Amino acid sequence: MSQYLSIIPQTPLHIGGIKPNFRFLLTQDIIPGSLIRGCLSEYLIRQGNKSKIKEYIKETKFGFFYPSNSPYNFPFPFPLTSLSCKIMSGFKPKNHGVFDIIIPMIAYTELKKFGAKFPIPFIFKCKECGSKMDKYITGYYIFENKYKKIEVSKISQTKCALSRGRKTTQQGMLYSITGINPIVKIDGDRGGIVFIGKISGANDKIDFIMESLNEIGIGGFTTRGFGNILAEKIEINIENLKNRIDSFNRKLNEIWKLMYSIVLNKNNKNIPEEPNSCYFTVDLLSPAILNENNIPTLKLQINLDDIILKPIFFSTNHIFIGGWSTAWGLPKRTTYAAKIGSVYVFKTNKEEENINKVLESLEEKGIGAKRDEGYGEILICHPFHKEVIPV
Repeated sequence: MSQYLSIIPQTPLHIGGIKPNFRFLLTQDIIPGSLIRGCLSEYLIRQGNKSKIKEYIKETKFGFFYPSNSPYNFPFPFPLTSLSCKIMSGFKPKNHGVFDIIIPMIAYTELKKFGAKFPIPFIFKCKECGSKMDKYITGYYIFENKYKKIEVSKISQTKCALSRGRKTTQQGMLYSITGINPIVKIDGDRGGIVFIGKISGANDKIDFIMESLNEIGIGGFTTRGFGNILAEKIEINIENLKNRIDSFNRKLNEIWKLMYSIVLNKNNKNIPEEPNSCYFTVDLLSPAILNENNIPTLKLQINLDDIILKPIFFSTNHIFIGGWSTAWGLPKRTTYAAKIGSVYVFKTNKEEENINKVLESLEEKGIGAKRDEGYGEILICHPFHKEVIPV
């Protein structure tokens, strides 16, 4: 069973990330699933139940938690295919708008494969000012009658290190801790921040995980005022998969016909006036650790009824995943992964019912390695892909 939870910070959170310098301890904007699992393990150890750790984490999937302004608004990451004006980037009406290029890109590249010739190159310029369109910055958005970008507010505290020998302050050893402020910014307005994520497992295990989060807190420096939270169960409604695929292909059909209308060589009978296959995207909600023949890769392949599908187009970037294992007392192995917001486009001629069953299973299980820590969470046909006009 999968259950959505909300995590409401009561004090600043420090979610350890890459440390460029030992004096500056930066924080991530999201809560990784490994952090939730670590909190559960620490709670069991404090209770003297270290031997039960494997029992509790077995067949339990700890998802990533993402920032929102309300436990009722699920935050979606911006796809890496979203563009905005380079001068006035951001949602309308304050800025020149944000839109997604994946559907026009599919129509253009597929028509080119059939031999279509276009009178103009495939480039985008801002309709408002004519300037260049650039990739929109990564982050998260919610939809409340209109699109709103989530901005995580941060605070910093400077502290002095203690001498382990004298138990007093150590000269010349100041360090700065950055934490997530319990306040979030939505279009410049301030409000309380909520992290939303999903945990899959038995009901009694989920209840115990919530208990551990509320007792232990999350992140670093919990003994110095950081990491106090309130975890609660919530209900989140996301459009079902069939509707997402259908609406994606309807929008693609509309854009395909518009593209076909400007094709110069319509006399070429091989060029179809509308799509003759079913197209869908696999969008990453969390980093995905992908391997091909035991070699790290950024290219996703999926098994659709024993047929290996390769993407016809994809937009991705890489990140490095590491960390520290308290249990081992050693750094975790550094891993190469595809970034949140990566987009992979596939097409198939399979019957719709068979496709939906396979993709529902894929969406539930995730992709790649370390799925029990929340890596490889996906969404089929991200809803923002349909926004082909700046919003």
